[in-house]
Amino acid sequence: MKRARLAVVAAVSILAMGGSGVFAQESGWVAVATNGHGAFGYAYGKSSADAARETALSGCGAPGCHIEVVQAARCFAYVKGDQTYGVGVGPSSDAAIGNATKFCSTGPGCRTVKAGCG
Repeated sequence: MKRARLAVVAAVSILAMGGSGVFAQESGWVAVATNGHGAFGYAYGKSSADAARETALSGCGAPGCHIEVVQAARCFAYVKGDQTYGVGVGPSSDAAIGNATKFCSTGPGCRTVKAGCG
């Protein structure tokens, strides 16, 4: 189920960027890793997908951490609620937060934990 939500996040994020990979490539790579229980790590503005993955996993630093999203994009967001969370990317922090919030809104208490742009 989480993987299906992430596929939608990626699709929404690409649409939010107008389908253009040029903007994203100029901005670098973003990645978010979570363990599904509150621990998370992130990377933005990295020169490669591998560098973004490594930084996000290292930052998560808890058992069970795995990559939720890695994508050529400018911004990322991690939103957490009482019972769920969301990860999003986009051309601005507002767009990334909006994308992440769509997947957290199934539960109460959703708030932005971290957002950043590279």
